[in-house]
Amino acid sequence: MKKWLALALAFALTLSLAACGKQGGTETPANDETTTTDTTTPDDTATMPDDTTATPDDTAATPDDTATMPDDTTATPDDTATMPDDTAATTPDDATMGPEAPDAGIANPFTDYATYAEAEAAAGFKFGVPEEIGGYDKVAYRVADDMSLFEVIYSNDTDASLTARKAPGDWNISGDYSQYTQEVAQSLQGVNVTCLGDGDSLFLAMWTVDDYSYSLGADASMDRMDFLGTVETIIALNT
Repeated sequence: MKKWLALALAFALTLSLAACGKQGGTETPANDETTTTDTTTPDDTATMPDDTTATPDDTAATPDDTATMPDDTTATPDDTATMPDDTAATTPDDATMGPEAPDAGIANPFTDYATYAEAEAAAGFKFGVPEEIGGYDKVAYRVADDMSLFEVIYSNDTDASLTARKAPGDWNISGDYSQYTQEVAQSLQGVNVTCLGDGDSLFLAMWTVDDYSYSLGADASMDRMDFLGTVETIIALNT
């Protein structure tokens, strides 16, 4: 009887201890949600990088426009630098266009006179010239006041002409600067005369007498002897 009573008490004690253990498990859960959350799921601020660090600042990620795009003034050269001046690019300088043309604005320095007497008065000195020369039936008298140059022109219907000139001083008053193949010095009427021409034809004669310069020029081929004969006549009329 005592043995069965002891077993009953032991069994009751066992049930009591089991009940206590069950009650304690209810009050202290094995997996507390707060603890599990804190340990298994990192805090957002810890696991997710801060926006300012995860995403670079716009000014850093995208270079400044002024840095990546060249300034307009440097990307596109100034018009005045890339486009040459109109006058330099399209129109060459007159000096590159060959011999300089006569200036249309320069007035004719000669004044025409109807008679020899009027021309002599304007020139201020005499000029002995023949009244006519064979083959040239027209005579014109002119004076260039600025140069004190007396000019007599003999011409004909074929537009051929002889031009006789006289002016104070010792200089080339002919106005003829052509390049001739022949230059000959001759003594005519005791005067040294420089004659220029091509082949058998003479086109220009120049000489100086008593501080006056003279010239005779032909614009067309003329017989050599006829040309020299005219020079002698003019020398004779002025000595």
